[in-house]
Order: sequence, then structure tokens, then C-alpha cells
Amino acid sequence: DVAVLSGVSAAGAPEIWAAMVSAEAFNAERLLKELEEKLGATAPDRVFRIDRIPRSDNGKIQYKDLRSKLLS
Repeated sequence: DVAVLSGVSAAGAPEIWAAMVSAEAFNAERLLKELEEKLGATAPDRVFRIDRIPRSDNGKIQYKDLRSKLLS
């Protein structure tokens, strides 16, 4: 499962973040490089590995909860 959302860098610049549910660890640097090669400027700036993507009862991503989870 993957969700893409807007984020902000430590310097305050807007970024694209991707949150990915994965049972196995992955190399984030390598993944970001591959995504940049395929997607160019639309590739995410950061990739996060999480245990689950928060969703509402009807399955919609809860972006506020997801962002809070990524920042904690």
C-alpha cells in the first residue's frame, strides 16, 4: 500500500512524500533514485516505511493522521 502527500522539508521548502507499507526493509536512497529516473520532477523527495496507512471506515486515506504519523 502506498500513499503520496505533500510535506515540508526541515528548511521549510515544499516536498512530495511517499509513505509505503512494506513487510521488508528497503533501500530508500536506491528507491528514490529509481523513481527520479522514471518520474523526473514528479518523483517523491522522501520515502517513509510505515506499518499501515490510516484510512477512514470507507477506505479513504486520512492525510492529516498520516502526516502526523510521518512527523512523529
